[in-house]
Amino acid sequence: MSDYNDFKPLYDFSLIEIAVQKFFVELAGGPFVQPAGDDDPARENWTPPGGAIPFYTPAQNLVHQKCRPRVGLMQNDFSELPDARRVDVNNVLRAFAWRGTLRFGVVTEPNYALHRDLRAVMLALIPQLQPTYEADGSGLAAGGVNQYLDFHEVAALSLASLNTDIMAGQGYYLSTIPVNYTFGIRPTKWPA
Repeated sequence: MSDYNDFKPLYDFSLIEIAVQKFFVELAGGPFVQPAGDDDPARENWTPPGGAIPFYTPAQNLVHQKCRPRVGLMQNDFSELPDARRVDVNNVLRAFAWRGTLRFGVVTEPNYALHRDLRAVMLALIPQLQPTYEADGSGLAAGGVNQYLDFHEVAALSLASLNTDIMAGQGYYLSTIPVNYTFGIRPTKWPA
């Protein structure tokens, strides 16, 4: 018999946000750094090392509002894949795969050239999140963002839409890059 604790990490989709952040900070080859941690009392006034651009998860974005330029991430518009359900160890039919949207927010000082350049960096790096496949075609490999995920597995990513709209605010420019993706729970992690 299984209880809710066995399913908690499977439904903690913030782990995907953390994995995407790790990917951009550690692997993507771009200029990104992880901001000061939640337990750092100076996190609100934290500034990145020279030339580095902080990459924020939604939780960090709630606190860190001052860095410009920065990139933030959030997920939304989740829906179950209709044919992707499995019976768990308790004989309950559960969803194990979803589709959703990753929204990358690009924030800069009100400087169009700087904003345009950071958007171009993001558009160049986002495809690298794509999962890789085994050479023999037998399935997903550990490349892309999947190498940072323990419980989940991203199956596919694609740009949802692309435009050049930039919102001008008090002292900043903001634009978003939406990416559709599908993901599921790794079969080896399913409590069954």
